[in-house]
Amino acid sequence: INSQELKARTKALLRIHTQYQEIGHLIQTQRNTISLLRNTLRSARRSQNPLLDESFNSHVSHELNTPLNGILGPVRLLLDEHVDLPTDEARGFLVDVEISATHLHQNIRRLLTYLELESNPLETPQRSAPRHSQIAQELVTDSVKQLPYPREHKEKAQICIDEQDLEMDLYELEIVLSELLDNAFLYSTDQSEVRIVGSRIPHEYEIKLTYQGDSQIFRDIFTGVDPLDQIKTDPFHNGAHGLGLYNAKRILMRMGVNTELGFDPATQLTTIALILPVYMV
Repeated sequence: INSQELKARTKALLRIHTQYQEIGHLIQTQRNTISLLRNTLRSARRSQNPLLDESFNSHVSHELNTPLNGILGPVRLLLDEHVDLPTDEARGFLVDVEISATHLHQNIRRLLTYLELESNPLETPQRSAPRHSQIAQELVTDSVKQLPYPREHKEKAQICIDEQDLEMDLYELEIVLSELLDNAFLYSTDQSEVRIVGSRIPHEYEIKLTYQGDSQIFRDIFTGVDPLDQIKTDPFHNGAHGLGLYNAKRILMRMGVNTELGFDPATQLTTIALILPVYMV
């Protein structure tokens, strides 16, 4: 090995060392968050909320601990053997850690959103910011980047969004976009292309999402006769993914927004469309 190769390998190892140090800080932060959530759930149970029973708590533990273990395993291996691991192999472990960390962050947000919706089921949450947000290409692109899927799959996404002010809370807009996109990437066949288009129509704004694949969970939650009944009795009936779709459905219902679902059995093409209110000055 010559000096140039040695220098390159040293720099690569230093980058990896910095990355798993940052991941270590992330793990501690998320452990603290999980501890806070557990305490919140215990308090809610003491208030005799029938939704927060032992079954709910065990599901919460599973949905948070599974991705957390997906972080801890590779990180411990990197800590123990990073000097002997080839750079490409170490990078592969870091990719797995990134996906698991993103998944954990996603599930924590789903749970917090669920608890907020349950604490205020009828009214829109009171926030300091006005019910006004802007949808733009960058917002949707960032939502895709934050999903827990391989980068090669996410890079196939076709995003075409016309900038528009909406009469919708930014936090809630991000949740709806994230969950609809997550559903599309999760169920797209063979990691096929996901396409999302946003455009102004007279007095309203249409978002249309298409992908090749079928999601029975989405259809059950968004188009069932009473899609929320089963989830109200068992929020984790369809796992964390189902809970996220449930949160999105609740937000859209409170706004009076209907979601249209089209599915072509011949081509396996799914189309999801929703009409959002435009912000009027």
